[in-house]
Amino acid sequence: MEKFGWVILALFFSSAAAQTGFLNLDCGATQNYTDNETSMNWIIDSNEYITVGEKANVNNSRVYLQSLRYFPKADKSCYSLSVDPETPYLIRLWFHFGNYNGKKNPPSFNVSVETQGMLYRQMETIAVAGTQNWDTEKILTTGSNNRLYICFIRTVDGSDNDPFVSAIQLVKLSSGMYALQGKRLMLNTVSRYDLGGKSLIRYPTDEYDRFWQIDSKGDIYNSSLVVNSSTTAAISSDNSSSNKPPNEVMQTAIVAKANVSQLLLNVTEVKQKTLIALYFGEIEAVNTSRSRIFNVTINGIAIATVNFSMDSYIIEREVSLPSTQAREVIIALSAIKGQGNSSRGPLINALERYSIIDTEPETFADDASALQSMKTEFGISDWISDPCFGIEWDGIKCSKDNSVRILEIDLSGKNLSGSLKYVCSLTRLEILRLQDNSLSGPIPSCLSTFRYLKELNIQNNNFSGEIPKGLLNRNLVFRSSGNPYLVQPKRKNKGVMIGSIIGGILVALLVLISMLACCRRYNGKLDANANSSAKATNPARSRSFSMAELRIATQNFSQAIGQGGFGSVFYGKLPDGNEIAVKVLSATSKQGPGEFKNEVDLLSILNHKNLVRLLGYCDSSKKLMLVYEYMGGRSLTDHLHGPLASQCILDWKARIRVALDAAEGLEYLHWRATPKIIHRDVKSSNILLDVNMRAKVADFGLSKILQDDAISHVTTTVKGTMGYMDPEYYGTSKLTERSDVYSFGVVVLEMICGRKPIENADCEEEINLVNWVMLHAEADQASSRRLTDIIDKRLSLSENEMECFNYVVDLAIQCVDREGSRRPTMSEVVEGLKAAKLYVEPKVNTNAENTMHVLSPEEYSRADYSSSLLHVGR
Repeated sequence: MEKFGWVILALFFSSAAAQTGFLNLDCGATQNYTDNETSMNWIIDSNEYITVGEKANVNNSRVYLQSLRYFPKADKSCYSLSVDPETPYLIRLWFHFGNYNGKKNPPSFNVSVETQGMLYRQMETIAVAGTQNWDTEKILTTGSNNRLYICFIRTVDGSDNDPFVSAIQLVKLSSGMYALQGKRLMLNTVSRYDLGGKSLIRYPTDEYDRFWQIDSKGDIYNSSLVVNSSTTAAISSDNSSSNKPPNEVMQTAIVAKANVSQLLLNVTEVKQKTLIALYFGEIEAVNTSRSRIFNVTINGIAIATVNFSMDSYIIEREVSLPSTQAREVIIALSAIKGQGNSSRGPLINALERYSIIDTEPETFADDASALQSMKTEFGISDWISDPCFGIEWDGIKCSKDNSVRILEIDLSGKNLSGSLKYVCSLTRLEILRLQDNSLSGPIPSCLSTFRYLKELNIQNNNFSGEIPKGLLNRNLVFRSSGNPYLVQPKRKNKGVMIGSIIGGILVALLVLISMLACCRRYNGKLDANANSSAKATNPARSRSFSMAELRIATQNFSQAIGQGGFGSVFYGKLPDGNEIAVKVLSATSKQGPGEFKNEVDLLSILNHKNLVRLLGYCDSSKKLMLVYEYMGGRSLTDHLHGPLASQCILDWKARIRVALDAAEGLEYLHWRATPKIIHRDVKSSNILLDVNMRAKVADFGLSKILQDDAISHVTTTVKGTMGYMDPEYYGTSKLTERSDVYSFGVVVLEMICGRKPIENADCEEEINLVNWVMLHAEADQASSRRLTDIIDKRLSLSENEMECFNYVVDLAIQCVDREGSRRPTMSEVVEGLKAAKLYVEPKVNTNAENTMHVLSPEEYSRADYSSSLLHVGR
């Protein structure tokens, strides 16, 4: 607000009018009181509002300016005030330096106003003599949260530059005042004029206690204007304006003198973006033979026509001036002459102007939420307001671009206790130092997927459990000594490895003998023996269908819906209405009775929401058939490269969901099924979608069982699909769970890029999808290649989705590492995808204290599995 002197007459505010919607904080005061001058109640700024700072007393005639609070230690100190979300408020800050504690020079510092979704910072130079008062006033709409922070930020070192504040007033305004309805704006008050007023600047009838200047400032109107004082107060405005000016303001005006048809108001020193409010109310006695009609223009642009057949008007306009234009606004009120038009000159009662303050970027929402949860977990009291705005939180370093991210956390030696369960959202972390505390619990495996993490120091804590392998197999400075309950990842000893190899060879021989026997029976006596070779081990979950039943269900196999390595797939519907997909073994298929029995046996004992359910089988009339639940969304291949690729484009959010669904199905096979199973043919055509685009893993004909938890691999004949096949398995014939991880990584890259794993290309380096992606991932900054060049051109990614894209690419690249031991497990992949999903589908949880936090991957996993997973055989 402009600085000016005034004389306050004795004001007698009614207690109700003065107190409704007011919070008056006397900063540094020691007791509550009522101000005799205004009848307003003032309260002390107790711990409810602020917990830092020192108090001092000064001399001033106004009681609420006789104390202050200053901040000699912290770089940023904030008041935390309770507000109603999305509601307009007036904020008034008072400063009376008063040479407190013998200080001679007034300080200079920043003041910021912060609420979720709205951050403002404005330099306020407190350059007044010790005996003067200084105030600033702002009007804003709060954000989506119920907390408002008013912060004082040190800009210059030294005790002579300690920020301070004398008093804070927070006044709740009515919805829609000052064009704020439906908008989040902050207005800095420049001037508020009672045009034609006499001496008061603060009116008892103003329910918001606004300060109104009288029109003594000569340059606001030209010399042809006079105040028509003889007619003031003849008619009171009905105050129908949403801004509700007090009656005293509407009962005075400036009017054009006789025979002058135009009133000009020259508003100078205008900011580039300004809100102007004009108030019009008739003050002369009503005379039907006379009229007052005039046009209103701002800088030559017609705004409105005012006709005083109505009692009062308010006109609000936002004015944006080009950066090259002089900071001046000319408001012209021009009478409309002629028959039936105005017989009196223009009139205006009041004018307000505000500069519109732009917001500044706030910390990335997931990062801010994670830090708020960590603040509660660790009991850190001096973390307040936005983590990166103005001054970063102690121990925090942030990026400075438009997407403000947390880059470093250094909380070493802070005597903290708690766990790291909230860290998984901080995916841009480069440095995490937590040494010399009392932190406990497991190390979140999501840290091993953080592509930017360079240093992780957790020395001298109480962490427990196994160190995630991914933290040991990358170029990362990792220090973990001094944690007595932390153990290294388990390694197989040589004896176990030799035993595993011998066991694997024996199992492979038994499988080979079994397959030869099956083939002999198939070629010679299929009619007689097929029935016994295909019996399900768990008939309760799959049943034998007759050929007649399937002919009726499929209308004599008339509707083919797919073709795979096993054979053709046909659509059908059972008498009970259930839709089915019938897979018929082709005479030319490389698969046979062995694969048929394998799939029947396996799917009869598996039950998971992300595995295609086997309903039954048929082995009559020399035909082998498998009957599955029908997946109406077709295969992932159809959506990426097939007939649905242009008709039903999977957006990024759907692709992440599909990847997570498939990963959970594979994770179940590897770790939760009994016995454990390696799929061996993970590819996009074996990931099927239902009508809701939820994914399930299919086709278990090539799957292998791990009979003993001690066995780390199976040595077997290499089978699979080129482009998806694990190169380590291809070269050694040793099949492990990490072989499925490799194939799944190829599927994820396929979804990211929209490309097939193997494509015809003129350039050799572009034939293989994995090699092509790695060339872009490993390219240095000087290269023309960029990681964003690999994105499927059909996708249009938002800022959050781009963050998710970078995260998922890094995860997929880890999956397709040529060395199996360096790949994550499927459990770690599931956790990584759940963390990625939080970018595009934030999932919140309410804890016992009713505070909101994003679920960590660990919490998310437990919630999903507790309700959806059936552990067969346990």
